[in-house]
Amino acid sequence: MIFIKNSSKKKIAPGQFHLHYSPGIPLRINAKKPKKEEAFVLVKKRKTTFKNYYYLSKKNNLQQSAKNLYTLLRKIKKDGYKMIAVEKIQNKGIGKTINDRLKRASKF
Repeated sequence: MIFIKNSSKKKIAPGQFHLHYSPGIPLRINAKKPKKEEAFVLVKKRKTTFKNYYYLSKKNNLQQSAKNLYTLLRKIKKDGYKMIAVEKIQNKGIGKTINDRLKRASKF
């Protein structure tokens, strides 16, 4: 017989680590507006746009937002921003998952 020790506390998937979600720069969640020189991530496209505004979805689609999250965070870093602010995201349905990922990503 072979016995395998199974520890439920052991992290076995990359998504279980906080740094897996981090874009490598500071990230603030539930922001109402960006600070100077900070990228601002919004779920829904606005009529008023600024160079530092980045959108997860064109039509407030949380499924699309979840899909685009990591690509967008990496793009912001590549564009040279040193900090990211993210507007408040509904904490229901897949919004809970997005908020969990953002919370983990904010632990830079």
